Formats: sequence, C-alpha cells, structure tokens
Amino acid sequence: MVIWRPDPNHVVAVKNLSTGLLATAVHTFGYLLITALLALLVYEKLGLSFLRKAWVNLDLVWAVALMATGCFAFWV
Repeated sequence: MVIWRPDPNHVVAVKNLSTGLLATAVHTFGYLLITALLALLVYEKLGLSFLRKAWVNLDLVWAVALMATGCFAFWV
C-alpha cells in the first residue's frame, strides 16, 4: 500500500497565499498572452476563410479529453 505524501513545493505554495496567488496570476497571464498572439497570427496571416474551412469542434475535443482523464483517474 502506497501512502500519499504531498510534494514539499506544493505545500509551500499552499502555506504562503501570496506566492500561490502570484503563481496563478503569472500562469493565467501567460495563457492569455499566448492565446491572444495565436489568435492574432491566425487572423492576420491565414484569414477568416481558413478558420471556416479548418474549424475544429472544441466541445468534442474537451468532452473526449475529460472522459479520457476521468477514465485514467479511475484506472489509477
């Protein structure tokens, strides 16, 4: 039987609220920045006609990803 022990680095982030909030803010800002840059790149370089032809159903992608994660979590 394996006893779960938290990672010491995560414990420090939980004990220090400002560090945890700063890490969350930096992570969120990074995602928003990259998403905005990619959206601008696609819009400026490829145009909207590309998006109409190559549209991906993100709802389906998320549904499959969540189901796969749930199955993996249940299996582990």
